[in-house]
Amino acid sequence: FELLTKQHFTCRGLQPPPYYVAAMAGSFYTRLFPSNSVHFFHSSMSVMWLSQVPENLDGSMNKGNVYIGATTPPMVTKLYQNQFEKDFLQFLRMRCKEIVPRGRMVLTLVGRRSKDVFDAGRTTIGFELLSQVLRTLVAEGRVEKEKLDSFNIPIYCASVDELKQLVCHNDLIDISDIQLFEMDGNCMDDPEPVEGPAAAQAIGQSTSATLIKGGDRVPYRKPFRGFYTR
Repeated sequence: FELLTKQHFTCRGLQPPPYYVAAMAGSFYTRLFPSNSVHFFHSSMSVMWLSQVPENLDGSMNKGNVYIGATTPPMVTKLYQNQFEKDFLQFLRMRCKEIVPRGRMVLTLVGRRSKDVFDAGRTTIGFELLSQVLRTLVAEGRVEKEKLDSFNIPIYCASVDELKQLVCHNDLIDISDIQLFEMDGNCMDDPEPVEGPAAAQAIGQSTSATLIKGGDRVPYRKPFRGFYTR
């Protein structure tokens, strides 16, 4: 970051202003910096993660799903929406105490184009496939059904309208600009794509940490490989 900043100013014959860059450890749903101390915030691919599984969501309400799926009841969807609203406003409150007057903040987060909560593009597809994999493990007797039914991923992909409404209904910040763009997750665009069993193992490893609960590790290699080759 420092090198890019120097290059940006040097090519224009300017001296970069004094600045201090910090990446802070801790939950962004709590205070991280002193009051009125930050001029610019940047959060990338973080704020869609909830502080917890939605309140009042018990193990019998979202059977067979790990997120909002095709068979998710409306009441579960509402609990996810309520938790995101609560967490997002908490995030804004904390940052508004830390940022200086007329400071700036750039947030990049996974969202969705449609008003349909289930239509979150590749995110929906990914979690739906993960649910299918776990249901396969249940059918094979490798995972208990109760554990699957009680597992819900704490994430919510908001729409642009939802974000605008949350900001406009609370006098915390003003939106200067908001854009919706799509990231291409096609591995064929990668100069060194990962394919076959290696891709299955990579997917399994990237999600296995999320699937560890109470010391139980979910086996992943065989199910992910099976879904890749079908």
